[in-house]
Amino acid sequence: MGKLLRDGRGPIGIAIGLYWLWGALLIAQKPGLQDDEALLVVGAVHMRHSAGPFELLQTPDSWVCPLDHCIPLMSASYVGAVKEYAALPFFLWSGPRVPIVRIVSLLLAAFLIWGIYRISAEFLGDRAAALAALAIAINPAFVNMTVFDNNAVAAMMAGLGLTGGLLAIYQQRKNLAAAFALGLAMGFTVWARANSIWILAAGFIAGLIVFRQRFLAPIRHWIAMALGSLLGSAPLLAFEIISHGFTWKVQEALSESGSMATLLRSRIFWFADTLISDGEHRRMWAGPLLPQWQLWLFPCLTAAAILLCLFGSAKIDTRLRSFVRALAITSLATGASLLFSRLPVAEHHLIVLLPLAAMMIIAACSILTSAHRWMRPISAGLLLVYGSCAVYWHVAAIRGLKATGGVGLWSNSVLELARYLDQKERPEQVKYLDWGLLNNMYVLTDGRLKAYEIYSTQSEDADDQGRPWVEQIRGGGVFVLHGPDDQAYPKPTAGFLHAAAAARPVRRLHTIYQRNGQKYAQILEIEPNSIRGAGSVPAQIVRLQMSDTRLDDRLKGFYSPEGAGFRWTRREFSATLDLSDMEATGVQLSVRLYIPESILRKAGPLTLFASAGSHTLNPETWSQPGQYVYRRELEPGWIASEPVQMSFRLNKAVPPTARDQRELGIVVSEISAEPLW
Repeated sequence: MGKLLRDGRGPIGIAIGLYWLWGALLIAQKPGLQDDEALLVVGAVHMRHSAGPFELLQTPDSWVCPLDHCIPLMSASYVGAVKEYAALPFFLWSGPRVPIVRIVSLLLAAFLIWGIYRISAEFLGDRAAALAALAIAINPAFVNMTVFDNNAVAAMMAGLGLTGGLLAIYQQRKNLAAAFALGLAMGFTVWARANSIWILAAGFIAGLIVFRQRFLAPIRHWIAMALGSLLGSAPLLAFEIISHGFTWKVQEALSESGSMATLLRSRIFWFADTLISDGEHRRMWAGPLLPQWQLWLFPCLTAAAILLCLFGSAKIDTRLRSFVRALAITSLATGASLLFSRLPVAEHHLIVLLPLAAMMIIAACSILTSAHRWMRPISAGLLLVYGSCAVYWHVAAIRGLKATGGVGLWSNSVLELARYLDQKERPEQVKYLDWGLLNNMYVLTDGRLKAYEIYSTQSEDADDQGRPWVEQIRGGGVFVLHGPDDQAYPKPTAGFLHAAAAARPVRRLHTIYQRNGQKYAQILEIEPNSIRGAGSVPAQIVRLQMSDTRLDDRLKGFYSPEGAGFRWTRREFSATLDLSDMEATGVQLSVRLYIPESILRKAGPLTLFASAGSHTLNPETWSQPGQYVYRRELEPGWIASEPVQMSFRLNKAVPPTARDQRELGIVVSEISAEPLW
């Protein structure tokens, strides 16, 4: 066993094998391809078919065309084209397939596990290195963020892993080749994602503070590292020269306007999330919040490990003490740059702290167990708790993705949308009214769907060129929009639909639903020059606010409104809606409701059945407490001139008790109906 640990191949193989296993199980559930996930490989699809310029270029000057053959430098303003080159051989072999996009991510991120082991083994020892590699490999946040990689996390992790591993090799060999390779890895990391420069800078500063004179390598080694860094980051440097510093111009234009206290609260919460199971990817399957004890336990362990590494390591070996102190300073400096930044920081940015936290906690446990025998069962217990939590969240994610097929922008309904649009005779007529459909449609149709976005973030009354929506409607085409819960820019979509309702063109409406019954996308196909009623008044939204006591004659099965503006329902309840103005458009029905924890605890999961007159709607089931919106679409033919009775029935309710004589179902705050277009 000792020889196996010293060799490193055994622990690294086991850790990477477990990482690939969990990743493969997640990939097998086949959630949809998210737009930013596709952005990182969209250039590979183009290079598979053409050597010419890329028509869907979103970042200026990010492609170059040497010798009449165009290649990408960057995927986005601060994201290098690493995955585009990594995916290209696979796409040439089998075409662009969603599992391959994610397998490429698995292959890239495995380098982090290798690097964690190598650098940990160099300073902490083989056993601690094996535990650190294993802790990262099974971490649900790491697995999810790298497998379903919509933020260039996999490529950045590859760069950080290579940097750590090659730093360990340089420590062993201390020659020019190792120095050059280390510089190459650092340059590659910055190209992969430019903001990774902060963790590299933090590590450099920590090295100067802790190692001092020992940190100063021979000048020829620094020159070799610098040359390697220039070569590794050459695509980014070329992009900055050609674009006159576009990355930094974009960064300067971005700034968070909220108070620093508010930003800190959000970022600290995200950090706690990211240490075990990040919220960004739990939302893929409508997962619950982390339990409070997990939100506290893992950040507290990280904080304790930082303190021990900084101040509690005086009696250990000098080399080990220097390493753990440098690790703690690197973590603090990187964390401060993220937590206190005025730039937009999301949860996925904080994943860079996870490898540092894992190494510090393992280092702290190793130091304590070496000094105190009684710490061994405590450390083993902590590892057991961590492993159990990791397995729990992996299983929950696999089950959640299998049950839902992905939710919202991750829904596998994106495949149905791609197939539908791919059948259009004139794909150039397809126009997107919202963000989130351009890149994934291009990848899923193997580059055949060269549509474009026409929304404006500045105006809800005009397209991206400043033309009134009625001009787009007059020209006709295939207009695609997300469902109401997933719209990134709802105002332009609302403005377009309002203009279309007033213009009344000849049109065909097709809706694509998610597995949970919620709307994923709508396709509105408008005949050119078919406007029939420009200037007419569109149908108005009908809203029944439960706080309004004047609605009693239109509601049945509801109790009186309560102070917060809601009403409890019985097991069966109904509402009468006048929808006559929407005979031509169809109706989007929305019921805003709340499922109390007390009801679920007594009754179990609730299923809501509904009907519009004689037409049955798809039911929906809830097993977690919280606020929800039950949305269903009513076809134009279902609506008559007289009011329509919307009938609802729960599969169960809480019966009356001695304390409360009411039969309690769910809490409703509003029922609304709006035209579909």
